[in-house]
Amino acid sequence: MTSPFQRPLAATIAVALCAVLPLAAAPAAAAGCRLDSLVIAPLDGPHGERWRGTRAGIEVLFHNDVQDHPVTLFPEPPVTVRRAGAAGECRIDEGGVWARDGVWLSADGRTLVTAESSGSALDLVFHDTATCARLDAVGIAGASWHVRDGRLALRRPEGRTSIELDASCRPAGPRRAP
Repeated sequence: MTSPFQRPLAATIAVALCAVLPLAAAPAAAAGCRLDSLVIAPLDGPHGERWRGTRAGIEVLFHNDVQDHPVTLFPEPPVTVRRAGAAGECRIDEGGVWARDGVWLSADGRTLVTAESSGSALDLVFHDTATCARLDAVGIAGASWHVRDGRLALRRPEGRTSIELDASCRPAGPRRAP
């Protein structure tokens, strides 16, 4: 039996994400804000290099260097975001490790939200889909979360936090205890 200290980093992150992400895997709706889970599927076979999720004219592409086992994490930038029509594409060139099952898109297609880990940190990172600009990040390590009534609500052992979201699911107000 392998001890938790002998697990590869990707397996440890995957275990940590499994404890947090199932609570938010379904569509999350709020007053004017809805996040939909984006299914990320392979373009080049089950262990391929290119992976893609699409919804409402937005295509999100991940790159996978590890091709000897099924993908649960994408450890290296870039992430490419393509918009249908003349809007073109942009790239996210900085970031930690992205979870395959931790990618959401706002209903209006303006905001990409990813679960991103780096070391012991786990964040929800908000990006503009037109420019790929990083808009905000909210730490979710050890927390359960959901979107309701226009707010991102986080519950941790030490207490609760609530963050106002605008109609495009972007953090809009100060963080506060509910």
